[in-house]
Amino acid sequence: MAQKTDTALPPLAALPLTLPLVLVVVAAALFAFVRSLQKRPLPGIPYNKEAAGTIFGDITALLAYKKKYGSGRYWMLEQLRKHNSVLVQIFIDAFSSRPAVILGDVGGRPQGSSMATSLTPSNQYREYYDICLRRTKEFDRAQAVTNDFGPAVPDFQFVLKSHDHKFKASKELVKDLMTPAFLNGVRRFHCHPVGMPLRAELTLDPLA
Repeated sequence: MAQKTDTALPPLAALPLTLPLVLVVVAAALFAFVRSLQKRPLPGIPYNKEAAGTIFGDITALLAYKKKYGSGRYWMLEQLRKHNSVLVQIFIDAFSSRPAVILGDVGGRPQGSSMATSLTPSNQYREYYDICLRRTKEFDRAQAVTNDFGPAVPDFQFVLKSHDHKFKASKELVKDLMTPAFLNGVRRFHCHPVGMPLRAELTLDPLA
């Protein structure tokens, strides 16, 4: 008769290094995870110092602003005014170390800034138009837009990069809807009643 072999696992006491080793691995993994979420500001662009020191970034301040005013829509404008700059960076993604860069002009221009002095009221529209339509190699749709809306409308121009081969084909589908004749003869009768209340709401700046 063959001898029966004992296959039972050894007691924990026989493996004194197992528990400490597991704890070290878990601690190292947590440290690496938290470190990967540490905010990394871009050099030379104003940002909130306190936001860079926490994994939640500016989310706490944004939520507090939304609770106070009922909406967080103007919080970004407040950052431009707070830093007295037309270019700021914010951290509103807790699971990313990369900032979002906000470019805008709310009237106040920092002294001695060449960028600010170039964005005078007479050429603001020209500057924005140039950025949106011509400088696609430098400025393009944010990846966050593609990530958020891509699953719903993967082939729509709103989520496609300008260099995507599908982009021009998608624009062709709606180009007739953007002609002056169609906009003035058809769309304006529908857009005007909806757009005017929205315009009035957007002009109600609680910081003004």
